[in-house]
Amino acid sequence: STAVFAADHLVVTVPPSNLDLASSVIFWSLLRDVMEQALKADGHVKRWEGVHVLQTRVDDTDKSTHFIRKLLAMGCEDWLLPDTIPATRVATTAASEFATVYDIERYEGSYRSIKRARELFDKAYSQFAQILNDTWDAWESEAGAAPAAQNSVSVMAEMADDESGGRHVVAA
Repeated sequence: STAVFAADHLVVTVPPSNLDLASSVIFWSLLRDVMEQALKADGHVKRWEGVHVLQTRVDDTDKSTHFIRKLLAMGCEDWLLPDTIPATRVATTAASEFATVYDIERYEGSYRSIKRARELFDKAYSQFAQILNDTWDAWESEAGAAPAAQNSVSVMAEMADDESGGRHVVAA
């Protein structure tokens, strides 16, 4: 929980599959519990500059993927990042070796497959670079304002919205 409180942005990766969606629902529930405990303990409300949901291991050939992606779009609305990380054999091979697509030098498939996987990861990760640059620019323009500025996202408010039928995945 220390990393959650130290972060300026919260990024949650969610593969659009049934079990992974169930796991992310548990994560959001636990996060809400941690935030409520912090509020009760010392009145601290954690604010992030942004909360982002990144879809990973997206397999468009899986029928349930389309349904779960629709659920995520409805439940996460503006938190859902537009670019995703697709499921690729290169990424699966890298993960089995506790590596990334950037660490793979040799692959049973073609080098073009590695290059394509890296391009897809780069595209998804470029979203974060833009988000962080925008955050820094906002901080600079506020001339010394604290990082939790007026555009911050309050998790406690979002969680309260969820419990009353709001837009959170748990409520979907």
